[in-house]
Amino acid sequence: MLIGDVSIIPNENDNRLQFGELTSLNIDIENIGTDNSDSITAILYQDNDQVSFNIQSLFIDSLESGADTTIGPFEFQVSYNLEDQSMIDFSLAIISGELTWEYPFTLSVDAPDHSINSINIFFRKRIINWQAY
Repeated sequence: MLIGDVSIIPNENDNRLQFGELTSLNIDIENIGTDNSDSITAILYQDNDQVSFNIQSLFIDSLESGADTTIGPFEFQVSYNLEDQSMIDFSLAIISGELTWEYPFTLSVDAPDHSINSINIFFRKRIINWQAY
């Protein structure tokens, strides 16, 4: 098995993730072996809590020798706590029968580039009555 294109759906941002975005991802796979595969399980991993998965595992029937298909959509929420141009490392595991293939890939994140220069806190004088129960 080989993976081909990794596509963010919809492709409005040149295959770049947006911080805080709910993202769908399709991945092309191809059976380059001489035998048809068994049923296929594809599992998308990300180890640094930079995304939260809604759909992490997908299943397809067997894939004939020489055939390719698109598997997806995987679905995840990109974290809000990422810096602009952060890189998220993913790994796709493809499992068919007794065989497993792992394919790492990286996607870039666009986020606002803000910095806080100062914080002003204003208090109004207020009397608060506390009672213990």
